[in-house]
Amino acid sequence: DFLAKTTIIATTPPPTNPPPVIPPTTPPPTSSVSAYWVSTQGNDSNPCTKTVTPQTTGAKKTIAAGQNCLSPSDTLFIRSGTYAEMIDNIPSGTSANRTTVAGYTAETVTLKPLSCVKDSIISYDAQYTLIDNLVIDAVNMDCGQWWSYGVQFKNAFNRIQNSEIKNSRYGVGIGGGDASHSNVYSGLKIHDNGLSDFEHGIYLWTDNNIIENSEIYNNAGWGIHFYPKGANNI
Repeated sequence: DFLAKTTIIATTPPPTNPPPVIPPTTPPPTSSVSAYWVSTQGNDSNPCTKTVTPQTTGAKKTIAAGQNCLSPSDTLFIRSGTYAEMIDNIPSGTSANRTTVAGYTAETVTLKPLSCVKDSIISYDAQYTLIDNLVIDAVNMDCGQWWSYGVQFKNAFNRIQNSEIKNSRYGVGIGGGDASHSNVYSGLKIHDNGLSDFEHGIYLWTDNNIIENSEIYNNAGWGIHFYPKGANNI
């Protein structure tokens, strides 16, 4: 299916296919959650400590160190600032309790690597995860290949929400893999990605994905592109 560059269109699947299962809305994590913390004022030599109290100097300094603290279904809050890092090593959660990485409530957290270290800023094999309240800026990700991504889920049943994905110069804002079905993309701003017609806002080729309540604009290729296959996407 080819969709207009600035319009999200929900298409009706063929009647022989079962309708997609729409997962329940996932609320943003709240300050009452006991979580691990990352802060630009932290120190990676600090121990992995879960606390409800927001941490700054007592937090880890890097996202990489914070990720290493996580067990399945844990939450990692990132305090305000710009981090020249990626999210690439978090464990799977469960359908009832997702593993969560989120910018802390009402704070602006930007992931902006200095160069193309890997082909995606957010990319991992886990299932049942939640990414929330992040700005993913790929302006420095000059990988020289059109298949670099701002966000790439490589597996199923993940969710990203309330986030901005932009400036993936040689790639797409959000992409997938052969196993990345049944993911939810909600409340996103996806813009200014790509340099050619082959580089899109969202590029998926799997089934049962949900794209909702999002603004997708100023991308070089299509706003949303399902190719060469994909059924029951809404």
